[in-house]
Amino acid sequence: MLAPITAQVSRLQYWKSEHDEQTCEDALGADPSTGLFAVADGVGTTLFSHIWARLLVEHFLATPLLGTDPFEVEWWLRQAQELYQQSLPTVDDLPWNAAQKVQSQGSYSTLATLCVTHVAASSARATLLAFGDSCVFIRKGATEQLMAFPVAQSADFDLAPICLPSKLSLFNRYFQRCTSQQVELQPGDTLIMATDAVARWIVSAANGRYAQQVEAFAEVAAQTAASWPAFILACRQQHEMIDDDCTALVLKLGAEGTEGVPLGATSGHRSTIRQARKQAFEQAMQAQNSELMAIIFGDGADLTQEGLSFSEVRLERARAVADALREMLQALRNEVNNPDAALRLRPTWQKYAHLLADEPCAVNVRQTLMRLGVSLKVASAEASQPTKEHELPLQAPLPEAHEPAKHSSTGPQPVAQSPGLADLALSEQRFQQLCAVKQAYLLHWTFKQPEQEQLAAEVLEDQLNDILIKEGLKLATQEGALAPSLYATTLQGAFKAFRHDRSIDYPALLAQHDLNDAAVEAILGIFIRRQIFEEYLLWQREMLWQEWLQEQVEARARLRQELAEASPWLSTLTWWKG
Repeated sequence: MLAPITAQVSRLQYWKSEHDEQTCEDALGADPSTGLFAVADGVGTTLFSHIWARLLVEHFLATPLLGTDPFEVEWWLRQAQELYQQSLPTVDDLPWNAAQKVQSQGSYSTLATLCVTHVAASSARATLLAFGDSCVFIRKGATEQLMAFPVAQSADFDLAPICLPSKLSLFNRYFQRCTSQQVELQPGDTLIMATDAVARWIVSAANGRYAQQVEAFAEVAAQTAASWPAFILACRQQHEMIDDDCTALVLKLGAEGTEGVPLGATSGHRSTIRQARKQAFEQAMQAQNSELMAIIFGDGADLTQEGLSFSEVRLERARAVADALREMLQALRNEVNNPDAALRLRPTWQKYAHLLADEPCAVNVRQTLMRLGVSLKVASAEASQPTKEHELPLQAPLPEAHEPAKHSSTGPQPVAQSPGLADLALSEQRFQQLCAVKQAYLLHWTFKQPEQEQLAAEVLEDQLNDILIKEGLKLATQEGALAPSLYATTLQGAFKAFRHDRSIDYPALLAQHDLNDAAVEAILGIFIRRQIFEEYLLWQREMLWQEWLQEQVEARARLRQELAEASPWLSTLTWWKG
């Protein structure tokens, strides 16, 4: 019989000055018999975050999150969100402003978890998962080596952490991603799971009092529930720790015969959870609700174990529908109260219409779009496919000098002549600024982050296309097809939404890349011009963006050559040289 590993658990908690035990916004929980441990830190600027933090911990102990797949995370989180709604006080009992804040913002919390997945005679394996800056520290008994997860630098605690929202509409499966790490544990190891105030104190080596982090770790590990309040107050008085809720879950592992309880493991969900999930999935299939099918299926581990199969093709389709619905809903929330909502929403609908036009899960979206005046007619299968700018022909053959450009009678004419080299010159600093703003804008608009090489290629494509788009918009405005004020009005709203997007650290963007409001607004103008122009092509000229690009091959090739001449540093980019 294998000798079990034992676990001693110490629960340490003290609250910020204006809190008490009931209002403390940190939470912790431990179940050594199943190998599940968690800490959470509710965000103090939102209401009822103490309820949300405690519920996340309790939910993890009852139904652990076992993977990082975005749809698996959403399945797990949606269950917690339903429980939270049942736990909230009645909104009718709240002041009107508090009730409005609860309904619009919900609550937020970080979360750090440890799940022991396997226990052997003298070792164990575990998975660490974290959202935000609540941390797990592991000191190896044999080497005294200290590991910190997921934050290892003190300065990183100054960054806004990624938090889990209690409100479904505020969760984005591709933004609120968890970090994960597999670890090996042995008797003699000590673990500390801590919320940010304590975690920062350890990472900073007690704000510089100690020479090494491991010394600060040892001092926390030596505390008891009785000594913890005095320890925290002393750290605050010495200005080593901020006045915040302070929580630490200390786990000391030992061999058989040492003090503690046997350490158990959780390698999968209980059969009751899997069966309930299977039933919910079958109901979603009967309702032909692709979004729910994608979310309930998650990473597939539970349903596969229950004997349910779902083809890779159908899964990819369901996930594509779920992603399209999420982006369409986000666009609706951003624009629904805008006077020109229909104009702004049409491109997004055309992008995803091929996925959402007949989906039961998108019925409400389609009804809302129709009410706003958006035509649900799908222009064509190609029109609704997302454009991959990095796949466009950056290196089309250059035309002969005597060969005139070919124009189309169905679309705006390309520029008659290229701008001067000075107008095309692009410095490396400017290029980096363009990349930084576009990366932030993509996060703001689509919640997606391309690879750096792809991003760079798209930025250079933006520069070439924008020269042609400006001329096209000028002609369209002269023809009376576009209102002269459309661009300015659209840009103003887009810039305001971008600046105040909670997922973007706008001040940091300005500081890190030597930008100001005017410069950012000018860069956003590139994206807005393309958005307006694509819609103009689609609805006024019945022309697809890709078709228009093909008509501009010669002009784009000429511009590309002139851009390279005006910006010699581009020759250092291997993919640009091709």
